[in-house]
Amino acid sequence: MLLVSNAVQNAMVGSDSSLLGGIVAAMTLILVNLALTRLVVRHERLAAFLEGEPTLLLRDGRILDGALSREGIRRAELEAAIREHGFKDPGDCRAAILEIDGSISVVGMDDPNHVRRLPPLHHHHRKAGRRGYKPGQ
Repeated sequence: MLLVSNAVQNAMVGSDSSLLGGIVAAMTLILVNLALTRLVVRHERLAAFLEGEPTLLLRDGRILDGALSREGIRRAELEAAIREHGFKDPGDCRAAILEIDGSISVVGMDDPNHVRRLPPLHHHHRKAGRRGYKPGQ
């Protein structure tokens, strides 16, 4: 939406102040978005490439400093997210996951639904260079 509004604004106040220029710019952005959305829905590998994968930031009360540095998240930001979810400190959490939309999900130690759902920690890098959390593993 921001790109569309910016394109329309440029058409209104820029050198090309025609209505047609604004409509063409807005429609081009909307059509590219629709095409990419359809491709991402049909091709899982393309979706992982464009959108990324969730990343495990905390496991069983231990903050994974390597994951924080790869994702550019400060420890204080993770601790703030943990408090926002109602937990006192990282030791109260089974997992904290950086989701693909940029939000951080936090699972408490006492949550019985997530006790067995965490993936094992691997000490090798995947092809993309990131270790992530894939729900359902």
